[in-house]
Amino acid sequence: MKKRQILIFILVILFLISVVTLSIYEYMHVKSEKQDKGYQSYKVERITPLKLTGRVYPDDIKTYKENKNIGKYIKPQVKKKENVKKGTPLIYYDTNHSIRPNLVEKVKKNQRKVDEDYKNINKQPNNEGYQKKLRKDLRHLNKANQQLSEHDIQSSKDIYAKFDGKVNFINTDVDNNGDILKLISKKSEIKTEITEYDKDKINIGGKVRIAVNKGGEDIKGEILDIDDLPTNSEKSKNISRYKVTIGNLNHKLENGFTVKTRIYSNTLKIPKDAITQDHKVFVLDKINNVHKRRILTGHSKDRIIVKKGLKPGERILRKPNSSLKNGNNVKIDN
Repeated sequence: MKKRQILIFILVILFLISVVTLSIYEYMHVKSEKQDKGYQSYKVERITPLKLTGRVYPDDIKTYKENKNIGKYIKPQVKKKENVKKGTPLIYYDTNHSIRPNLVEKVKKNQRKVDEDYKNINKQPNNEGYQKKLRKDLRHLNKANQQLSEHDIQSSKDIYAKFDGKVNFINTDVDNNGDILKLISKKSEIKTEITEYDKDKINIGGKVRIAVNKGGEDIKGEILDIDDLPTNSEKSKNISRYKVTIGNLNHKLENGFTVKTRIYSNTLKIPKDAITQDHKVFVLDKINNVHKRRILTGHSKDRIIVKKGLKPGERILRKPNSSLKNGNNVKIDN
């Protein structure tokens, strides 16, 4: 009986040994298969165009107000709805009531003083008193010239058309609020908004295709500006949104039209699992040798936005092994 128990014990031990041996074999076989399995690669692509809705506005609007420093306001030189070119005089002033003659006389007066100072210095070059007076009079002359220049610049802004446009409004009661007329630019621009997740996908100068809701011509433009500050309040828990201005349109659009835009991006997209812990990627060459490279990424919601460090069409590794080194040759499955 005792021998029988010993035999059973031995058989049990042998069975357990065989089970363990088989398990180890299976484990090593699976591990070997995993080691032989190649990496997955990803071909770097550009971000797909952003599809946004926008509205058309004039790129500039200027309201001309009465400027009593120019002189006494008489009347407009243009009519309502009239198209004008940049530099066209828009308003009549009686310049006899202008402050300009006084500013001109002030310049002349100070210039005479400076000329007299130079004469005195030529006679007595070492006279410190004359030198000091010259420095003082030169300061006064520069200030007088600056005041005259500023007056002329402001007068020009308040008389002449700042841009090509259409006279949209003429006020018949200037004494009430000082407004004389309003000029609207002939050039159009489109205002739209993007979310914080798309802000890093576009750049100033980026190309845009525009479709007017009513259909029509193929219109092109480019991004002129992307606001630095969000439109929504800091206290808001919603996703931040930023205003985008699109201009340099190749066709005239009616102000107020709603349009569909496709904004083309210069940024790239890659999967998150391609990024190493030290924020780099492994780029594959033609013979599947890997080259570790640092990249500059942007704010994104799903995939990684790459702003610098990669080119469209390059191949990178997904899920790179932590033991992988620069220059290693790897097997690619896809």
